[in-house]
Amino acid sequence: MNKNILGAPFELELLNKHREEENEEEYSKINNKLANIKFVPIEFDYENYKAGESQVNDALGHGYVVIDNFKTESGLVMVMGLYRSRTA
Repeated sequence: MNKNILGAPFELELLNKHREEENEEEYSKINNKLANIKFVPIEFDYENYKAGESQVNDALGHGYVVIDNFKTESGLVMVMGLYRSRTA
């Protein structure tokens, strides 16, 4: 069994990190709701990719998070969501 610098097994460390992430996700699902969704196409063409890149960066700057992405023949479609607090 591999150990980290403090002597704790890596597997235990990874398991604890995974549990923390699950708890954060569960808290987020309970306390936040999906308020808006956005589909942003990104073409893998030298002249056109900047437009999609700019749209994704703008959405991230406004609080959207990447939910998923889909490959297409010409690039990607980013599925982005904006979450709001349930109490708001």
